[in-house]
Amino acid sequence: MPNAPRRAKESASRRTWLYGILFGLAALVHVPFGLRADLPVESEGLRSLFSQFQADRGLYFKSLVEILVIRADATYPAEYQSVVGTPVGAEVEYWADGERYHYRSHVEGNSLTCYNGAVAFDGDHFQILFDDAKVLSVSSTDKAGVLGVLPNPILQLVQFRYPVDDRNDPVFVRLKDIRADQVGESFWNVTWTDFIPPPNAPNRALKRAQFPGGVFEGEDYVQYVYVPAGSSHQLARIEWVTTTGRMFASVEFGDYLTSGTGVDQTCWPHSVVMTGYESDGTPALEMRYTLTDLFVNTEIPVEMFRIVPPEGAKVWDDDAQAFVASQCP
Repeated sequence: MPNAPRRAKESASRRTWLYGILFGLAALVHVPFGLRADLPVESEGLRSLFSQFQADRGLYFKSLVEILVIRADATYPAEYQSVVGTPVGAEVEYWADGERYHYRSHVEGNSLTCYNGAVAFDGDHFQILFDDAKVLSVSSTDKAGVLGVLPNPILQLVQFRYPVDDRNDPVFVRLKDIRADQVGESFWNVTWTDFIPPPNAPNRALKRAQFPGGVFEGEDYVQYVYVPAGSSHQLARIEWVTTTGRMFASVEFGDYLTSGTGVDQTCWPHSVVMTGYESDGTPALEMRYTLTDLFVNTEIPVEMFRIVPPEGAKVWDDDAQAFVASQCP
């Protein structure tokens, strides 16, 4: 367990990775919103929301993104320092169906180009587009390593189930991983307490529960999950807080809209705000997502799970460890 202090540059790199892994994953599901008597209503609602990711359904969404670097000292990469206080526009797009997926992120202009790229798996070939380098990497094996793209906003809804930990390799969770996850009853059996928002926060009744966390930069942390009181299918906020009380990341969900009817009804947030904090508790990085399109139970053509490389891009065969003339068939 890495408990020793890290150099400033390593810490900044770790923070950047954290914002990527906490704020990004890959997948989705369903279960009726009916309640069970053996769990609190808030736990049942949270389990129903999680179950939306486990149904056999096609999903597509597109979202606008506003990235705001609030603080970036000399330990941060230069491209972060150059845009402090200036909102940067971006867009993400996601297709998922079964084990197949395609996630694309693009930042406007020449700022924060580290987030430009795409990752996809069409059932046979795993593909990563490194946009800056104009290289498309192709492999026969699907992979879950951390990638240089903007976080997936919808997948933040399940982040509390997959806490980041120094002791494990950083990975993104995929839809098939969530579908295969047999979550025990004990995971949902938590105590919910009334939470009174601070004066500058929206005045709404919330319930809060603590879920297990992990170790980040040598510090133990827990996860606080907030839901509207009595809600059967909404998640309001997640906070990652060290056992000494320091919050280092949060994500907030709003503007929920329902999709479908009856037993096929699901509910999805269309506003997601992710924030990373400095050690003194002040915000350092904020990403605001506004979903413009979201379709559930939709047919997705197989070609949508293949990345079309930009003109002039090279194709790297990761299995053969060599550049090749063309993409996978």
